[in-house]
Amino acid sequence: MLIFSISRRVAGLSRTPKETEKLQALALHKSQACMFCGYASPLNTVVFRDNNPLNTEPDNLGVADPLCLAWQQLDTVTAETGVVVYLPALPPQDANHLQRAIAKALESEDDEYRKDAKALLDWLTTHDKPVKQLWGTQHPQAFAQALKQLPDDQRQTMVSRFRHLALALHPGRVKSRLNNTGLDENTTWWQHLYRDYCSRS
Repeated sequence: MLIFSISRRVAGLSRTPKETEKLQALALHKSQACMFCGYASPLNTVVFRDNNPLNTEPDNLGVADPLCLAWQQLDTVTAETGVVVYLPALPPQDANHLQRAIAKALESEDDEYRKDAKALLDWLTTHDKPVKQLWGTQHPQAFAQALKQLPDDQRQTMVSRFRHLALALHPGRVKSRLNNTGLDENTTWWQHLYRDYCSRS
């Protein structure tokens, strides 16, 4: 399940690039699909299923795409690279799939295609206004700080209050990590989806 979380740091833990590369290879060998949204890419990052970086057993290794990883490491997302938005009708995984399509479309050589992508990105990010009205901020690290200050047994209650919130990232943070096969190769489908949405709004 994709929920807001914060990165776990273990005092004294330091891995060499070779050790990290080995864990990455082990995780991707099992599956290239993100354990949160199912997005498959060789560029996904190794994560620990129990959120314990000391547990490097193969069964504890999974991978996450950049968007889902940002949800799990909310404390690393600055106000310049992301914003918390209110999207009650859109599941978190779908919000991330949509953002990948936007990032890909913004790189298109088709002016109309880029225009639609920019309009959809603007629509997505304007949903930060209700968040600021209700919570006083839309900055990801402020939400991460609220989670950090709570004991583990109380975080679940806070996370449940965040259930209609989503993380919208700047496209530049994900575009270099997109796959070049499958849906990422041809994202024209989202344009029709977006225009259908506009016609009914």
